[in-house]
Amino acid sequence: MMVVADLEIIRSGESYLVKQLTTGRYVRLGGREAQYLCTLVSPETTLPIPAGKPLDEESKIALQNAFEELGLLGGKTPTRRQHLAELTLFSCREGKLYRTLVRLLSHAISLPGAVVLALSMVGALAAVNRSTAAYVAAAASFESHLHLSALLVFYGMFLVGGFFHEAAHLAACRRYTGCYGKFGMKLYFGLPALFADVNDMHRAEKKSQTVVTALAGVLMNLFLAALSLLVLPLLPQGGSGALLAFEFAVFNLLAFVLNLIPFAKYDGYWVLRSLVGINGLYDRSLTLALQLLRPARWKAAPQKGKLAMTLYGLGCYGFSLWLWFVFLRSANAFFSLTVPELRPLAVVLAAAGCVSFTAKYWKRGSL
Repeated sequence: MMVVADLEIIRSGESYLVKQLTTGRYVRLGGREAQYLCTLVSPETTLPIPAGKPLDEESKIALQNAFEELGLLGGKTPTRRQHLAELTLFSCREGKLYRTLVRLLSHAISLPGAVVLALSMVGALAAVNRSTAAYVAAAASFESHLHLSALLVFYGMFLVGGFFHEAAHLAACRRYTGCYGKFGMKLYFGLPALFADVNDMHRAEKKSQTVVTALAGVLMNLFLAALSLLVLPLLPQGGSGALLAFEFAVFNLLAFVLNLIPFAKYDGYWVLRSLVGINGLYDRSLTLALQLLRPARWKAAPQKGKLAMTLYGLGCYGFSLWLWFVFLRSANAFFSLTVPELRPLAVVLAAAGCVSFTAKYWKRGSL
């Protein structure tokens, strides 16, 4: 590992990981590309790469433009412009309590931890089979309590489940790399969502370790759901405790399924990104999909993997429209229970979000 200007360069097999220390963003480069970056930033720096065919001038120009766009050449580091589809509310370094929790959870990222998870799932399924009536009663009570106070309780469960979900990501990142980033909250397609910065997972020695880091959050959701289902039969049937346990199990099971969808920057996407090894897969695919509206630009794009990435980008764009529809329905339901006069505001926000999201990737395709 070496530090050149504001870049940290890490050897990773036959390639190099380059971290922009100001933004924390990682890019994986081949040996020749990494050496050319070093030549631009610090001409006296050389990397131990095997001799091969040198880069031609056209490739050098293309690489230099890409490096400038990524903020790798020093000077003013480009800030990431926020748009309505992904608006950060706050982020912070973890406190002592959170740091302790991450350290403890990192020990669960192991074979014994996997055994505990499997046993909890088996136990939950056995409990459901043995005490079906208790779960049916809780489900009936859940359907009859869909009002404002229930929505607020469900949101509280979202915060609790999300807290442990993100802590699991950070714990896995700490276990495999020894470091991890920030924790915070953002509006993701209009809906509040907690997040954790685990960009350092790209430092992991094995691809399987980055996949486990990406999956750690949903595995935590699965574990929390199993615990809730195990506890439910022990609580008074028809009581508020059984209802809360059922709701918490439902939330975590929904979070498990939703986060595995690869068409948004959820956990499923990061698993896919780790497996295919394409830098900026989501952004590049969406840009290609929107370039279909300008056939000349789409045809001029590099051919390698273009069709597959375009199809994936269309799936991402369709899913993003569905997420804005979910926001619209959720906001409309909330305003109907609180201030009905504000329901048109939900339509305006959803429309503005769709436009902001589309404009971001349309602009990328124009560069």
